[in-house]
Amino acid sequence: MDVRNCRRCSRIFTYTGKAICNHCLEEEQADFDRVREYLFNNRNSTTIQVSEATEVDVKVITRFLKEGRLESDLVISEHGSEFNCEKCNRPINSGRYCESCIEELQNDLKKASIQISNNLASKNEMKMRVHTFEVVKKK
Repeated sequence: MDVRNCRRCSRIFTYTGKAICNHCLEEEQADFDRVREYLFNNRNSTTIQVSEATEVDVKVITRFLKEGRLESDLVISEHGSEFNCEKCNRPINSGRYCESCIEELQNDLKKASIQISNNLASKNEMKMRVHTFEVVKKK
């Protein structure tokens, strides 16, 4: 059992893969619903306008954008494009990476996966060989 402190309220909770407790998770979902509803009715609002209207902190709205739960073309930053790809630094609407970098990362992972499975297959192939006592003795 993994016990941690909630990132939001600092209460102790049983960790289930999220950095916040269930109570704060419900509150965060309510915040997200308010922001989404506001943006549905008021497209192209600034982050500050959304924050003031919904009483949700700008940092939380920014996190929703980085997680890809919202698109930044719905929320206009006062300083131009708020998000850049973490790999190539191109402007993006949400998330952490642009489409081309995501594709590149996926291809790299596929190549690494194939290489690992080939290495495992060759190791298993060596283990499956029949060794006679004379061959082992020579080694």
